[in-house]
Amino acid sequence: MIVEFGIASTIVGSVLALYARRHRSVILEACAGALLIVGLACVGAGLPHG
Repeated sequence: MIVEFGIASTIVGSVLALYARRHRSVILEACAGALLIVGLACVGAGLPHG
């Protein structure tokens, strides 16, 4: 479940980053960056350890 959340967060963060770049919004860029970091951390946490 955590991996799916991470994938969804990464996709939403990427879309938000593209939207923020088009509209030149610093706040949206910060939110997009935070979503990307959270998404990648969740994907990394869900990977099998071994």
